[in-house]
Amino acid sequence: MDVAALLGPAGLPVPSLESMLGVPEATVTGIDEVEYDLMALTTGGRWRVGVKTPQGHRCYVVKVARSFALSPILAMIPPDLRDAAIRELPWRIEPDVYRSALHRHMPHGSRLPECHAVVDLDENSAAIWLEFVAHDRSAWTAQRYRDAARLLGRLAASQSIADIADGIGHPGGPGQARMYWAGRLADEFVRSYVDGTAWDDPVVSRHVDAGFRERMSRFIDGAPALLDEIESLPLLSAHGDACPNNLLACDHEFVIIDWAFFSRGRMGFDLSQLVISEIELRKTSPGRLAETQRVCLPAYRAGLVDGGVNVPAAELERAHHIQLAAAHVVSAIPLDLLAAADDADLVPGSTLDLLTADRVAMVRGMLDAIGI
Repeated sequence: MDVAALLGPAGLPVPSLESMLGVPEATVTGIDEVEYDLMALTTGGRWRVGVKTPQGHRCYVVKVARSFALSPILAMIPPDLRDAAIRELPWRIEPDVYRSALHRHMPHGSRLPECHAVVDLDENSAAIWLEFVAHDRSAWTAQRYRDAARLLGRLAASQSIADIADGIGHPGGPGQARMYWAGRLADEFVRSYVDGTAWDDPVVSRHVDAGFRERMSRFIDGAPALLDEIESLPLLSAHGDACPNNLLACDHEFVIIDWAFFSRGRMGFDLSQLVISEIELRKTSPGRLAETQRVCLPAYRAGLVDGGVNVPAAELERAHHIQLAAAHVVSAIPLDLLAAADDADLVPGSTLDLLTADRVAMVRGMLDAIGI
């Protein structure tokens, strides 16, 4: 990647590196692509750019946001659904976040990375020049989860952030649960439970009984009412992807990145993502979910109170549990991994067998929490 390609479109006036970074002289010393092991829907790439200045060497991260129409992932979607997918993933949200006043309204204990420039590369992409954030990469402790949950509660309760989200946020945020259920979950998971193929898997059948299958059936049949209940929850604000990967722990604060799904959102939306994401990525055991919830629920509620939103604990717990269940009950058991596994991976005691057992136990807990 040539740095000129990250400064603007060829043939048009572009800002000089010096003016953009606010230094008298600047020379690029290196550009390295940042590897990212998660599927990125509206990200064209990330680069670490080294720059030599009279004040010393500096490092920046340049993220290219682009239309989902340019993503290779689009080819995995049935042709008749592609236009809808492009509409549901508006790529301009993150560039607009860094052009907005959001950085002035971030809750105590958090901030955005410093943004040096947002450069439109063409009508379908933009480069965002950000500070390189050196952060603590150690495993998250209970205290770090507690601190993160409280600041997410403050963010949710902030009226000034809500005003910004109303202007530039994802329009699907208030109905995200229904959109996700009708899209990815229905297509990739619900069908397997309804037609019974999920229960035919030898590993799944080893860990579930008739009672579990009946509970899953009741959950799926009751999904429309559950989604109605979610959409009756208070409408606050949400980062939209509040996983530990996007909450960079620094001294006495979090630097929050990846704002592509910033929106108005139902109370507790970010909390659900915070407690489940490391389990989804198989970085921690499903058995840790209840412990993490015990830490995070009161902290998130305290953050809401900090922002002037006082909600009874029981109401917040219900909001959390129904959103967590709607998003994760049908996708928790790793049907995709099981379908692609070799016979050696399916034997009792294998890694995949143990993962399936843990996920089934987690789903039982989610169903218990919502009274199914």
